[in-house]
Amino acid sequence: QQDGVDINPAYVVGNAGYVLRLAQNQLNLIPRFAVTYTEVTYRIHNYGNVNQHSTSIGPEFAASYAFNDRFSVEGDYAYAYNLDAHSHVNSFTLASDLAVAEQVGFVPAARFDADNGFIGFSLSVAFHF
Repeated sequence: QQDGVDINPAYVVGNAGYVLRLAQNQLNLIPRFAVTYTEVTYRIHNYGNVNQHSTSIGPEFAASYAFNDRFSVEGDYAYAYNLDAHSHVNSFTLASDLAVAEQVGFVPAARFDADNGFIGFSLSVAFHF
């Protein structure tokens, strides 16, 4: 057997907000409240598993601009309070939304926080109601 580490991340976000539509629905301002759950399992060969998890809550504010019916860009600021670590973080996201169906889009995003700078890249599926 080889020594090594397998990393299995899970990230779930739920948020609710209101969309203020401006400029014939091209510019959207979106205040919202989010709940985030993150879990990472490290499987260390020959030693076992290590689990880490956290739950965060907090307000967010986003501004998006739609170039057309299929493509938009978004900037997002979030203040998150970590309920497990009793700490907070200020984070920023730059994203785009590419529609693949009337109510479904792919969302590539780059994430940053005030303490660490670039913290990751994600690709999500968005459902628009």
